[in-house]
Amino acid sequence: RIREEAERAKHYLDCSSEGPITSVVERELISVHMKTIVEMENSGVVYMLRNDKQEDLRCMYGLLARVENGLSCMCNAMKVYIGECGKTLVDSEGIEMTQRKE
Repeated sequence: RIREEAERAKHYLDCSSEGPITSVVERELISVHMKTIVEMENSGVVYMLRNDKQEDLRCMYGLLARVENGLSCMCNAMKVYIGECGKTLVDSEGIEMTQRKE
């Protein structure tokens, strides 16, 4: 969608308009919604990690890399997910060790 807008700007507007228009489009389509995009239950970062959606993660990375704090938003979601996975592993290992001792 961003490429479409950039092409439209090249064809219909003066070259000096491309930068400002790209900036507005990135802000309105990415920055304003990045937290929602990253946290969506059935298509966000956690969903992609759980379901091995590497190509989708790559696309999201490319999209969020275009805007300030986009990658940190994505990284924070990944950090929380990885922490939860680690805690689950440690907790389940602790339960197994306790059961073996009994």
